[in-house]
Amino acid sequence: MFGSDVRQRVAQEGANLDGMYGQLASDKPIAPLDGALSFRYLDSLRLTIGQGTGEIQRNAIATRGLGLARG
Repeated sequence: MFGSDVRQRVAQEGANLDGMYGQLASDKPIAPLDGALSFRYLDSLRLTIGQGTGEIQRNAIATRGLGLARG
């Protein structure tokens, strides 16, 4: 959970540093880092959803790992 959150934040900051150019795909000649920033950001979103939302993961940690009650 922590890794996916960090990956998403780092990718978002990288895309933000390049401003509007950070959204360009690799097929554009003026894309910074050959479009890697936009790809990494979109890929981090996909991985975060694929691993389960953060709320569900935090719920599982609270109930199973820490033994807290549901609700």
